[in-house]
Amino acid sequence: MDYPWYELLEDSSEITQGDIVKNCPVPILADVANIEAGQNMKAEIEFIDGIILTQACDLANHKVDNVILCSVTSKKEFETQLLEAGRSKKEIKKNIDGIIKGQQNAYHLINYYKSDIFSEDYYIINFQCTRTFGKQYSKEKRKTAALVSAIQRTFITGFCEIFYARWVAN
Repeated sequence: MDYPWYELLEDSSEITQGDIVKNCPVPILADVANIEAGQNMKAEIEFIDGIILTQACDLANHKVDNVILCSVTSKKEFETQLLEAGRSKKEIKKNIDGIIKGQQNAYHLINYYKSDIFSEDYYIINFQCTRTFGKQYSKEKRKTAALVSAIQRTFITGFCEIFYARWVAN
């Protein structure tokens, strides 16, 4: 029997921690080197598949205006990206094996999920690709999937470890 990693959310207008959002618009700011308070900025919009990191209680109690998410890529697409970056198949296999064994804390592997909107095998959460988007986007009704709470705790712990190691400890 397969462990239920996900639950399908039909026409959900609310988001919470652990939700996987497909094709989410996130702003990518241009030239932030010389920015001043109150200054308008140019941004390009990038569409990514991501998993919500913002605390469920903060979202439910309307304590945040922006939602944090990390990109989620299928294992197949991740391997393609590494090939395009010039990695050998042997390096890619070693990289994937390291992610599976938990030896690469910048990534987290989540189990496959087959549905009409998710058709790939395994997925890789990339903690190095953290983005935000305005909470108002979350009001759009859409089909999505959510990780069950036991799995959420695992990937949030992984994010906290890399966040602390990279930004707090230095």
